[in-house]
Amino acid sequence: MKKELKCTYLFADGHAVQVFTKRDPDAGDIDFAEITEKFTDAKLDFDGRLIFGWGRGEMARLAQRATRISAKMPSIDNGSESTKKIGQPVGSLHFYFGGDWGHALYFSDMPGLISGDYTYQGGAGYAEVFNPELATWGSCRVARIHRVREALAALAAAAINA
Repeated sequence: MKKELKCTYLFADGHAVQVFTKRDPDAGDIDFAEITEKFTDAKLDFDGRLIFGWGRGEMARLAQRATRISAKMPSIDNGSESTKKIGQPVGSLHFYFGGDWGHALYFSDMPGLISGDYTYQGGAGYAEVFNPELATWGSCRVARIHRVREALAALAAAAINA
């Protein structure tokens, strides 16, 4: 059985939850989560979480390669004079890949008009910090937690010293 990525939740502290599905011949589709402590080295300029949509995970791979990620909630103030005139809220997601402004990808979100393969849920209501003790996340069982090497080394040292 091959696992298939359904979506990735990237939180402002840098950890991510990825929801996968597997097809079991007897049980049908089984959803499970994997949590990664440090999903990206990018500087994250948003609060809450970004959800990278269904599919093959290209947006999540962009997040892993970026040096900085910023996001804005849809707002009339974020738009051009034309979108402000018609009252169209505009949100954005930016992936930066280096110091040059030319090395960036920009995605716009205009509710009711256009959107990308992501959702930005900003604010404290969607804040979450990495927790290596989770057994379930939402309705999914946590199958694996990927820790950074420094954290694993610290855990091993604490166990030796205990």
